[in-house]
Amino acid sequence: MNFATMTDWKDQILSKLNEPQQQAVQTVRGPLLILAGAGSGKTRTIIHRMAYIIHVEKVPAHYLAAVTFTNKAAAEMRSRLLNTAGPIGSECTVRTFHSLGLYLLRRNAQYLEYPENFSIWDDSDQQQAISAILEKFPGKFNKTQYRYFANSISAFKDKLVTPQNLPDHIDLDEYEFNDILQEVYQLYEARKTASFAVDFADLISLPCHLFEKFPELLTRWQNRYPFWLIDEYQDTNFAQYKFVQHVASRDKNLCVVGDDDQAIYGWRGADVKNILDFGTDFKDATVIKLEENYRSTKVILDIANGVIENNYERMAKHLFTSREGGETPVLFTAADDVQEAAKVVSLVRQSLTDTPASEIAVLYRTNSQSRLLEEAMLNAKINYRVYGGLSFFARKEIKDILAYFKLIVNGKDEAAFARVINTPPRGIGDKSVEKILTARIDSRIGDFTDLLAQGDQNGLSGKARDAAAKLAEQLKALRKKAEARADLGFFLDELLEMTGLAKVYEEEDRLLGSGRMEYVGELRNSLLNYQRQTSQATLGDYLQQISLITTTEDHEAEKASVSLMTVHNAKGLEFETVIIAGFEKDLFPHFLAERDGDISEERRLFYVAVTRAKSRLYLTQAERRMRQGFYEQSKTSPFLNEIPHGLLRVEKGYSVGGSAPKPFKQSFIPRAPAAAKPTASSSPGFGSGINPQNKGGKFSSGDKILHSNFGKGRVLRLEGDGDSQRIHILFDDGKTRKFILKFTDLKII
Repeated sequence: MNFATMTDWKDQILSKLNEPQQQAVQTVRGPLLILAGAGSGKTRTIIHRMAYIIHVEKVPAHYLAAVTFTNKAAAEMRSRLLNTAGPIGSECTVRTFHSLGLYLLRRNAQYLEYPENFSIWDDSDQQQAISAILEKFPGKFNKTQYRYFANSISAFKDKLVTPQNLPDHIDLDEYEFNDILQEVYQLYEARKTASFAVDFADLISLPCHLFEKFPELLTRWQNRYPFWLIDEYQDTNFAQYKFVQHVASRDKNLCVVGDDDQAIYGWRGADVKNILDFGTDFKDATVIKLEENYRSTKVILDIANGVIENNYERMAKHLFTSREGGETPVLFTAADDVQEAAKVVSLVRQSLTDTPASEIAVLYRTNSQSRLLEEAMLNAKINYRVYGGLSFFARKEIKDILAYFKLIVNGKDEAAFARVINTPPRGIGDKSVEKILTARIDSRIGDFTDLLAQGDQNGLSGKARDAAAKLAEQLKALRKKAEARADLGFFLDELLEMTGLAKVYEEEDRLLGSGRMEYVGELRNSLLNYQRQTSQATLGDYLQQISLITTTEDHEAEKASVSLMTVHNAKGLEFETVIIAGFEKDLFPHFLAERDGDISEERRLFYVAVTRAKSRLYLTQAERRMRQGFYEQSKTSPFLNEIPHGLLRVEKGYSVGGSAPKPFKQSFIPRAPAAAKPTASSSPGFGSGINPQNKGGKFSSGDKILHSNFGKGRVLRLEGDGDSQRIHILFDDGKTRKFILKFTDLKII
């Protein structure tokens, strides 16, 4: 709406707002928390508040600073402000946190003793610097480890921890390479400073440090921006929180907008306590709740409210709507995960009869769940896109393994050879690869396996020759197994171990939390499902099937599509129809959250998932699900019992509200061919309170172990002795835990 020619700004600004929104718009001075529930018109309220401050309160527009998290959100805010407040709205500062931090540093570079045109290091620059630094230390480091150091340093900066005070604020025992981590951090900062550069984390941490060191700089910024608005405040980390505290500490004209019930990014450093403690940080703060939802039907909101109210640490609120009626949400139970995917496709087809594809979303808790859903969609010829992420077969680790498969089946596949030759790194440089390709033309030997075995004749020498010969041996051995029509699950495991891919992916998972082995496990499931369904299945047959899937994906990507995405990627979006797949214990809530005894963020994640739906909500679950090649019995999500009675129709005889859901019917679950390592629950030695192995067994620092509840990890150290001896373990989820050894179920792997 263009108000540029209107005289009564106040009436125009307030006319289409409800009472709490009007109150928020007119509360201009002093600390204000706008507690904005899902679908409650948050952005409209923010924009109208800024227009009100400019046109009614007569505050110069350039005194206003609005800060958000993404470039997209900032661009939308600027556009809507211009439309609502008129041309003067362009004088407001609307930026992301990092853009604002860079703006500050560029204009105050003298405080850093930098020129204004200082450099900004990206991830590649950081890792290159760390690589050079690590050359001074004993041992051999790889790219995954460079990234681990870079990520750790960025995490320290997000906590405003410097190299000098690192040991005072961080428990280094929880980190890998803890004996050199502080020194690497110091050398990294020195190298960066000498290059007149900053990295991405510096864009928030350095302004905070400068504000503390140079009070006159803080005063200038407080004078420059007396009014602040912070969007999505529940997603701020410690450095962002301190930045806000600094700039708003004098005038306290601070408006923060957010919803603690939608705080779902704790895993990347966001702290929900920043919004929960706003009233403590600012004693005279006003809190205004936006609880009227303009998106969802009443029954959908009642489900969301019923579950989220089980969180203890939250700011009380209860969403309501005038949208009565609507379809009753349904929970469908399928026999297994394949049938669940088929049911999801059925629900999508049903919705497409009266709903555009763009208004239908399938949500899931983990990325690896997408594989079966994608295959089912493609088989049903339903156009889809994976929103905010990669489709399953486009992921690096999957493409790596499929390249090996292709080269094993067809030794003349040059594209597969190009991907395999240095995956993982083997020390075969570009010049050596050129020699192999040239020799292929000259010798007319088409099969790359044969070429690799003839390193001397191809002009290879030293390390490259030996590495090529070793790869040739591996490919020959794997080809024999493939031709013998070995169990495809076993075949995948042997390929991973023989080539070293398993070691590479496991290290990435441990240091970076990349989850590669989870996707590899899902590929194993795909192989085994195909083998069960196809008589005399071969590796070549599987590749042919997959090529049909990936080719269709590329061809259909631009058409109107159903959206597939994780719940995290769905935040901020809305759809007429939402299907939440995998509504099961250990999936939703995720087993890591259950294991750590705190599922409050998982409950918030479910609340976000449910409140994406406007009119239709479906949930699906499977009685059994394949994990790492084995079928495991599933249990329904504990969130089901938190949904008030009568709101959800549950198929297959579940009762809801007041009592626990009935268990799935017991059925014989045939074991898959032994294609994966046993799960923790079936491992020998688990289940007793005292592990006999631990009474006389010896553990040492560096040992790889398997814990009955927490999975794989590495021993950091032992302390004490006798019955009270404790063991410190860094687990694959990145967390360090300590146990009394005598009472702990452990085995060395």
